[in-house]
Amino acid sequence: LRVFATVLRALMRGLGWVFLIAVLLAVVVGGYAYRRFSPENARLLAIEQLTALLRREVAIERLVITPFGLKIHGLRVRRGRAGENDDLLACDSALLTVKLRPLLRRRLEFDTILLQSPQISLLRDTEGGWDLADVFGSSATERRGALPLALAAAETVVSDGVLRVDDRLNGRKAVFEDLSLRVDGFDQDKPFPVEVSFVSAVSFGTRTVTTSISAAGAVDLAGLRWANASARASRLKALVDGLEVMGSAALIGFSSIRVEADLSVAALGPDRWRRLTGADSSLSLPPARWRVKASMPAPGMLELE
Repeated sequence: LRVFATVLRALMRGLGWVFLIAVLLAVVVGGYAYRRFSPENARLLAIEQLTALLRREVAIERLVITPFGLKIHGLRVRRGRAGENDDLLACDSALLTVKLRPLLRRRLEFDTILLQSPQISLLRDTEGGWDLADVFGSSATERRGALPLALAAAETVVSDGVLRVDDRLNGRKAVFEDLSLRVDGFDQDKPFPVEVSFVSAVSFGTRTVTTSISAAGAVDLAGLRWANASARASRLKALVDGLEVMGSAALIGFSSIRVEADLSVAALGPDRWRRLTGADSSLSLPPARWRVKASMPAPGMLELE
């Protein structure tokens, strides 16, 4: 469960990073482009303001204004740490479309934000610090966040993404491939529906566990008070190294995660135990329904309720 919660926390950070980039890009590029109609000026302004907001080097190869919206090619955000020269985020292309009626009233509201094939790489150092900490602020604080989310899109879609997590504190690495995300009616104060699916590979020493997950539910950011934020999957389906798990789950409190799950698990025989644990066992369990409540009051601590 501790590993499960850690992986889910990392995934939520990665999805939050993707969404933050999309919204910031919409704000700084869209407003300028539709006011001045100069793609090159809009590109330079986007680079300048995103670099200032994210405190990292940002590159955009090309920006095109089309009848369908703004198309951005070659978006890259550098990691920005000493000795870390790789990209924190790289996206082949992004498409932003606006709502016509608000635009006629001189208001800019985005209808769709589509990110195609984003590549996200997150890192936690040996002291427990994430490389996004300076963007999102301390998750332990109760103060409201200061993210410019007022122009969030009615629909945000991520397709064919990859999220890599390097947790050097716990000696774990995780890869989330075929990442798809759909967010409708984003709101930082009220719950909004989310659909997500991905295939993950998590390494534990010499072993790697592959999991395929699809989920649909809702996220409540609680006004960006991370201690009160939650993510609930009313429909959850997972295949963990061949073991099928179905049910519902919830993560409550992003700063100190509590997990609640109601899961139906397929039969566990000696072969499945060997695949999951890497050790021989004669233990067999019939199909079962598991109800789990757990919390992580501090890093490295797990409490079952």
